[in-house]
Amino acid sequence: MQIPRLLLAFAVVMAGCGEGASQAAGPGGEAGPGQIDHIVLDAEDAAELQALINRSSTVQRVRVVDIREEDSRPACGSLVRIYDLEILSSSGDRHEVVYATLDSGGNVPAHIAAQWIDPAVVAAELDRDFLRQGETYWMLLGPTTQADNQPARGMLAWWPERATPAMIPELVDNDAFHWRPMYDRATEVSYGYTIESPEQWKLIVKQGGELLWEQTVTNDPALGNDDPGLRVYGVFHDMDPVDAPDTGEPMLLYSMSRVTLRADNRFGVPADGYRIRTARELHTGKLLAEWVLSSERYNEYALRQYDRDTGGLMLSARYESLDTGGIAAGGDADAWLRKTVVRYDSDGHVISTEVFRHGSVVDENGLHLHNGWVAVGGE
Repeated sequence: MQIPRLLLAFAVVMAGCGEGASQAAGPGGEAGPGQIDHIVLDAEDAAELQALINRSSTVQRVRVVDIREEDSRPACGSLVRIYDLEILSSSGDRHEVVYATLDSGGNVPAHIAAQWIDPAVVAAELDRDFLRQGETYWMLLGPTTQADNQPARGMLAWWPERATPAMIPELVDNDAFHWRPMYDRATEVSYGYTIESPEQWKLIVKQGGELLWEQTVTNDPALGNDDPGLRVYGVFHDMDPVDAPDTGEPMLLYSMSRVTLRADNRFGVPADGYRIRTARELHTGKLLAEWVLSSERYNEYALRQYDRDTGGLMLSARYESLDTGGIAAGGDADAWLRKTVVRYDSDGHVISTEVFRHGSVVDENGLHLHNGWVAVGGE
């Protein structure tokens, strides 16, 4: 089977104007005339297509209603052809517009520009082999990938309706992408979620189409969160280095929910509404850390970190903004930001308590290096 053209010059990666700007063209083959009945594939071709489906986030049947071009090259943009779509059926996020980049603008070095395809050649290729106004097509589209932080929400494959494999409409019939999957190319893992109720989401992680793990997350819709904000990063993204040991897991899945904590909460913070951020091992779902953040800003109030083997609490931290005591703690003002870090043994007993203030970190000569956490005491 030839998976229809993976869209010449479609998924263009723009790192900005100048040296970083680049354009990529994907391979592909022309779809044959075929028949209106959907095509049943043999085992080898079906496996090839299934691998593509496992990387996808959306399938949709569309009619092309308009084709137009916009030229933003004078403003360091691109010359793009825009395809406006009427969505007839779908599963996953709906895409009512797709873009094909014909050329890029900006101050591009000659050695980079020489590698690009002539925009007239790209346009002619699209006219001959790509979407046509008034026609109906099936599409597979890919999700935003986090592996290289590029906006790769592009088309993975398309078929004229008369030449569509039967597996593709079945994805809509089964609502295969109802869990809003995102694909991480570095790990070949897809992760997403379903809304079980206004108060509960279910996180879902798969690899090669097989379920790795799922976890229910509680959320308070009255506090305004729309989705769990799933992201994949390397170990303990944005954590203070003093609290970030090597977990042995290359990638972690982060999620966010909003909760109302009572006065007797496990974090020791005042009763109020907060955002809870979690980090889990991508492949296993093991909970490694929880952060308590303010409901609106990125203020951190507490952290709990768990042992990856036993799941037991190994570290907790409280962040407090205090009006007094800063000068006694070695600061320049009485108001200060205090962090208290408590470490635990495998039985849950406290083994150490450390107190830090946020301020100027100096070298052995007393010269300022940077702002950070300065130890002021412990036991």
